[in-house]
Amino acid sequence: MSSVTIISVFFACILGANAGSLCLRPCPQQDINPICATNGEVKNFFLNECELQNAECADGAVWKKIKVEECLVILSAPIARAEEKPTIVNIPCGLCTMNYSPVCGYDGNEFKVFGNGCTLNQQNCLAKINASEGEEVSSFLAVEPEKCNIKPITFPKLN
Repeated sequence: MSSVTIISVFFACILGANAGSLCLRPCPQQDINPICATNGEVKNFFLNECELQNAECADGAVWKKIKVEECLVILSAPIARAEEKPTIVNIPCGLCTMNYSPVCGYDGNEFKVFGNGCTLNQQNCLAKINASEGEEVSSFLAVEPEKCNIKPITFPKLN
């Protein structure tokens, strides 16, 4: 009889130690129904009922649902007001897309590959600005792609 008691206590200890992991279940992330709850000490947002139940299972606490507003944080610092008029940022040479369509440029000394025609033009624009500030710079002209070893991209034909 005593061996049965010892075995029962042994299994109870093992199951008790792992009880938190035994009751956890996967929760659907697309099921969004925010719940605010408190365990008496802290307030917490849960994505849905399943996550609330998993929290109860994992920490053994009872989470009581409360109004969602009670979980919102009130900022203690003043909120800065935006300027009346938006600031216009001067971008003298414009912006270029990141589309890769390589262009070969030559400045009389070296060949250089630019990501696309816009970036070559942007480089020349910046060179003019730097030249007006006294720097010695050169402009690039677009030349044949072969000069920069740019190979045309070919795609396999799909049947």
